[in-house]
Amino acid sequence: MGRPTFIIDPQRLRDLRTEAGKTLLDVAKDIQAKLGMKHPSNDATLLSCYQRIERTGNTSRRRADALADIFEVTIEVLQGKGTPKPSDYLARITSLLREQFSTGTNEVLIRALEQSAGTSELNDESISLLAEDIADRIEAAQLGRNPSELAVLTEITGLPESELLKPANVRGHWLFIANGPGIHRTELVRGTSGVAWCVRDIVEAPPDSYGSDGSIRMFRDEPWFRLEIRRSSHPTNVIRIDFVRCDPSNGKGISWSRATWRERFLLERSLKEWAYDTANFVSDFDGRQSPTGDVRRLRLLVTEYGESPIRPTGRIVISGNLSEIPDRTFERFQCENLTHNLVLSWLAGDLKRSLAPFLAEHPQMCWSIGHCGQVTITLDEHKARKRPLLECYFGVKYRIRLVEEVGDNEFSPVPWRIKDVKQLCDEIQNMLDDPNEQSFIADEPRRAFEPCVAEE
Repeated sequence: MGRPTFIIDPQRLRDLRTEAGKTLLDVAKDIQAKLGMKHPSNDATLLSCYQRIERTGNTSRRRADALADIFEVTIEVLQGKGTPKPSDYLARITSLLREQFSTGTNEVLIRALEQSAGTSELNDESISLLAEDIADRIEAAQLGRNPSELAVLTEITGLPESELLKPANVRGHWLFIANGPGIHRTELVRGTSGVAWCVRDIVEAPPDSYGSDGSIRMFRDEPWFRLEIRRSSHPTNVIRIDFVRCDPSNGKGISWSRATWRERFLLERSLKEWAYDTANFVSDFDGRQSPTGDVRRLRLLVTEYGESPIRPTGRIVISGNLSEIPDRTFERFQCENLTHNLVLSWLAGDLKRSLAPFLAEHPQMCWSIGHCGQVTITLDEHKARKRPLLECYFGVKYRIRLVEEVGDNEFSPVPWRIKDVKQLCDEIQNMLDDPNEQSFIADEPRRAFEPCVAEE
């Protein structure tokens, strides 16, 4: 009797591997590790075994379970029975609509085309727009099961209700729950962008309007995700946001499901970028904290640009003499949830003294200050010199980023909420606008930029 086999969908397996950015050998080695093989095979043998699975779809149940674990999906997905990929589902709906249009008898479909694309002209773009609209409506109808909507969709697509209710996947539904001081919100939202928008909507103001030490912590407890936004040191002043991917459950409500690799990637990247702009202390979904230690290791890294506003020529590390902050002072600010503000004020003073002689080389009108997660100081020499435009410098002259010193001359970017970046921009601008300010003195001792050949 031959060895029993388990059948999976080879195309779905290839798609999952491609989405995860893994090579054939990567997956082969992952399977070996998951199964805990005591006698490892060589790479050629592992590769050949896995290639056979992707080619035929035949494997053992143990290997199928290992593959489901590796790609974080269910066995049903590996068998091609689970929720389809959005691109596959849209392609199916597009093909179906083309067939309906080819008969020329579906007047409901023609009216739907005019409403969706604003034209009755059949072309790839108008059909694509209609397909996206219809697919969105089908996915929503599967959750609500509104008989009237299902009847309309049957008229448009020609599909019976039983076919319309087969698994669809366009944006996906997420259950979103938020609780905190004055915040109680539960809703179903569409897609990862909908989740990110709801988070931003709830935390519209900085996590700590009365201090600087608010934090955002991110957790992953499959299939659930959680954010904890702490606005101050008080243990009860916390916003907790939970969200989970969910699917309709045969008309009996919804059931939790694991987010796909692509959904998790888009969601976690978006939320991390938001967190770095919103709070000064962040712990991401993988448990990485930033900054990692004492905030007195924070630095401002100033990158200078020479003839080209693209290629950096040097840098200055602004330390702010933070080691000289008295412990009693630091502890007092810590109690008031203001240590980050304390450190930034010392760094800002050192920064202005260091930049003053360089900014004094050109009239105030030549400088402009901007920000986008960092401070940018742009120079336009043409405003003050009568030389031809091509002989004048124009572009970013200095970039200023907040970093943590993690080793000897080694630095790592850290969160820097937009509110504090803007404040530093304002301080530099005020220095430029008031040449008599104490810190803006042309003969201030000039610091040397360390040479560099690439952006840090």
